[in-house]
Parts: sequence; structure tokens; C-alpha cells
Amino acid sequence: MDDRPVILLVSEENADYLLDEFGRYARDYDLRTAHSAAESGQVVKSLPSGQQLALVVTESVLPDMDVLETFHHLRKYVPTCRRVIAAHWSRFRQDAERLRSGLAKGKYDAYLLMPRGQRDEEFHTAICELLSDWNQTVAPPVVEALRVVSPTSDGLTLAIRD
Repeated sequence: MDDRPVILLVSEENADYLLDEFGRYARDYDLRTAHSAAESGQVVKSLPSGQQLALVVTESVLPDMDVLETFHHLRKYVPTCRRVIAAHWSRFRQDAERLRSGLAKGKYDAYLLMPRGQRDEEFHTAICELLSDWNQTVAPPVVEALRVVSPTSDGLTLAIRD
């Protein structure tokens, strides 16, 4: 089983492009793609027990469901993942007005312009900050700083642990 957290990329037309852009995260994250809201739900439901969903990145328009409704459905399965809309440059301004209130209400975490160049560090800085936030608040520690080992759960052991 792959125990790396999952980054799910959802786009009808640009899934392969996003997968290529997110290639820099492949060492630490299991990158998955979906082409629709329904397919993204299937991917999330099929994750092995214990594998976490860290981030969902979706285009601003999906073929079968509104993007905010998609996030709502995915959140039922994984309430802790971070959610990003990466709008294609041809739709960025057009969709911003419609989606702005969802961002203000916390229905998703960031509205970004889909990367357009080889090194779109503004986009990737935002992604890294969201992954860092997820990692600090949800993910189990990779390296334990301290472990209390005791044969019993007596008062002293519990006091030390706390």
C-alpha cells in the first residue's frame, strides 16, 4: 500500500497538464487524476484505509457538477483535505465573480490561476502553503519528537504524557 497522502487533480480537459505541473510533488504525494466530479468521488471512495487525501485541485468548471457542490460532496468523505480551484486562464476572470462568495464562506481554500509557465512559483507557493497547513494540522508526524513508554497507565505516566 502507498502510504503517501493523495493530491487529487480534477479537470475534464487539463488533467494531464495538471499532473505534469504537480510532478514536483510526486516523491512525497500520490498524485491521482479525475475528469469529472463523479470520477473524483470514485477516486476518494476507493482510497485504501489509512491513506489520506491532502489536497483536491479542480478546475473552475466541471462537466457534471458545480465545483462548489463537488467540494461539498468530497468533504463528506474527507473533511480535512484542502481544496483549491485552479481556473484556466481563459475562464479565470469570468468565474471569479461567481466563486468569490464560496471562498469568503470557507467552501474552499484558494482560487488560483492555473499555471501557465515552466516555473509558476506564485502558484506553487500557494500550493506548498496549503500542503504545509494540512501537514501541520492533520497529518501524523513523520518523525516523533518524543514517545512515552510505560508498562502501565498510572497517574505518573499520564501526567508525563500530558
